[in-house]
Amino acid sequence: MRPHEPGNARRPADVYLPQWYGGVPAVLDFAVISPNQVAYVGTAANVALRASISYSETKRARLNTAAACAAQGVTFLPTVCETSGAWAPEASAVLKQVARQAAARAGRPASELYRSLLQRLSVAVRTANARAHLKRVG
Repeated sequence: MRPHEPGNARRPADVYLPQWYGGVPAVLDFAVISPNQVAYVGTAANVALRASISYSETKRARLNTAAACAAQGVTFLPTVCETSGAWAPEASAVLKQVARQAAARAGRPASELYRSLLQRLSVAVRTANARAHLKRVG
């Protein structure tokens, strides 16, 4: 995964964080997945967040991305949300950590910033869903 080598345009994630836990860099790879897909619909009703958890694993395994990032000393963090606005547990933990760091800098309660972040992200996901639907119907 050497992104700076000539001819390699691979971009394994959406956001680069130069410092994460223990000062190690991390990358966030955001995605939104629908639990209504054929692959998930059979289990999504019985297993909470089945689609987002499964897709997190898919992102980690695709092109061996997590291992390639680890080989470069970078933590790969799939940050997956379902179309309902529910986040995979791993993604939720990432968002909580972001809220804690922002709260420490702003002098505000982390729980308040986390709720605000989830609200904004939920609105963004639902807005994108509505736009996609309107494009399909006309």
